[in-house]
Amino acid sequence: MQFNTLELQFNTDHFYTDYQTLIFTVVMKKTIVMKRFQIIGLSIVLVLVNVYVQAQDGGKQVISFNNKRIVYQNSFGPLQNFQVEVKGEIEVSDDDRDIIGMSSDGYLEIEKTVFGNRRRIIITSQGNSLKREYYEGRSKQPYEPEGRKWLAEILPELVRSSTIGATSRVNRFYRKGGTAAVLQEIDDLESDYVKHHYASLLIKQPVQPKEYPGIVQSVSKSINSDYYLASFIEKNIDKFLLTPEATHAVSIAANEITSDYYKASVLKKALRSSQLTENSLKSIVASSTQINSDYYLSDVLNAALNKTLTDELIEQIALSAKSIGSDYYLAQVLNKLLNKQLSKSSYQKVIESVNEIGSDYYKASVIQNLANQRLSTDDLKSIIKQASTIGSDYYLANVFVQLVKSQNLNSESFQFLMDNTSAISSDYYLSNVLVTAVDKTDLSSEQLQSILQATSKIASDHYLTTVLVKAAPKVRTGNETTKEQYRKTAKEISSETYYGRVMRAID
Repeated sequence: MQFNTLELQFNTDHFYTDYQTLIFTVVMKKTIVMKRFQIIGLSIVLVLVNVYVQAQDGGKQVISFNNKRIVYQNSFGPLQNFQVEVKGEIEVSDDDRDIIGMSSDGYLEIEKTVFGNRRRIIITSQGNSLKREYYEGRSKQPYEPEGRKWLAEILPELVRSSTIGATSRVNRFYRKGGTAAVLQEIDDLESDYVKHHYASLLIKQPVQPKEYPGIVQSVSKSINSDYYLASFIEKNIDKFLLTPEATHAVSIAANEITSDYYKASVLKKALRSSQLTENSLKSIVASSTQINSDYYLSDVLNAALNKTLTDELIEQIALSAKSIGSDYYLAQVLNKLLNKQLSKSSYQKVIESVNEIGSDYYKASVIQNLANQRLSTDDLKSIIKQASTIGSDYYLANVFVQLVKSQNLNSESFQFLMDNTSAISSDYYLSNVLVTAVDKTDLSSEQLQSILQATSKIASDHYLTTVLVKAAPKVRTGNETTKEQYRKTAKEISSETYYGRVMRAID
C-alpha cells in the first residue's frame, strides 16, 4: 500500500491522529465535515503526529505535537517561513521581548527564512541559567548583540501566535488586571488553539465563581473553532454549573456552536456533571432544541431521561422531542419517557407528541407502550383518536387489541373504541379486534351490543360468522335487546350455511 504526502491548502480546524484512527475535521465558515480513516502501519503514525492547521494573516500556520515538543510552522508563500520548536515551560520578560527562564527540560528553537536568508536561535536550560546560540545561515554567530536584538524583534509576535511563555504571561496579566486583562489578551491572540490554551490557564487562577459567566461569554465569542470551544467548556463544566448565571452562559455558548456533534457533546458532559441541578437540567433541555440533527437531539434527551426528573422537566422533554423529525428517534425518546412515573399532564404531552410521528410502525409502538399505562377515560379517548390515524390495518388492529386487553374500559371509552374500529378496512383485522373484545370476562350488555353493532362493517360472511359465533354464548345469557341485535346482525349474512351456523349458536 502506498501513501502520498498530504498537502493542506485550506483552513482547517482540527487534525488529530492516534495509533488506530485519524480524525480529520475540515472547517469552512464553521461548518464541520468529519471523515474517519483507519491508519495501517506505525510508520504512518510517526509522520502524521497531531497537527493543527490554521490560516492567518494571509499565510498558513501548522502546529504539530510530538514527544512533548510543539512545532509551529508559519508559511507566508515560498519566500518567507517561520518555524518554532518548543518543549517545557518557557518564561518571558514582562515586555515579551526576552526569554528569562525555562523548566529543566526546556528547549526553544526559532528559525526564520526570508528571501533565502535564514536566521536561527536555540535556547536550552543549563542548570540555573540559559544557554543561548545564534546562527546566520549555517554559521554560528555571537549571541550578543545581534541575536538578542533579533529575538526582541520577533518574540512579541511569537508569544501571541503560540503558547510560548503562556503560563508566565497569564500569571502576569492576571496579577496586574485580573480576569478582564487575561480575557482581553485572549481576544488579541491569533489562533483558536492558543486562545483555548490561555483560557484553560486562566481557569487555573483563583477565579471567583461570579466571574465564570463573563469568562464563558468572552471565550465563546473569541474562539471560532467548535472543537476548541467545546473542549474548553467540557473540561471546566463542573465549575461552570456552580451558579445559574454561569449555567445560562454555557447554554448560550452551546447554542453558538455550529456542529451538532460538539453541541451535543457539551450538553451531555453537563448532564454527567456532579454539579447538575434542576435549573441546570432545564437550561440543558432548552438548549437541546437548537440541535438540528435528530440523532444528536435524541441522544441528549435520552441522556436527560436517565436523571431524576420533576413533572415540569418531563413535560419539557416531551415538548422538546417534538423538534425531532425522525420517527425512529422521536419514538425512541417517547418510549423512554413512558418508563418514567408520569403525571396526568405529562401523559397528555406524550400523547400530543405521538401526533408528530408519521410512521405507522413507530406510532403504533409508542401507543402500545402507552396502552400498558393506567389511563383516564380522556387519555384513552385521545389515544384511540391518535391510533385511528394509523393507515396500516395491521398496526391499528394491534393497538386496539392491546387497548382491549390491558385497559379497564368503561362504557364510554369502550363505545368510543368500537366506534373507531371503522378505521380498519380489513375484515380479517377488524374481526380479530372484535373477537378479542368478546373475550373480555366483564362485558356489560351495552358493551356486547356495541361489539355486535361494530360487526356491521364486516363484509365477509366468514369473518362476520366468526365474531357472532364467538359472541353467541354471552348473547344467550344476555337480555332480549342483545339477542335482537344479534339476530339483526345475522341477517346481513348472505350464505345460508354461515347463517344457519350463527342462528344455531344461540339456540
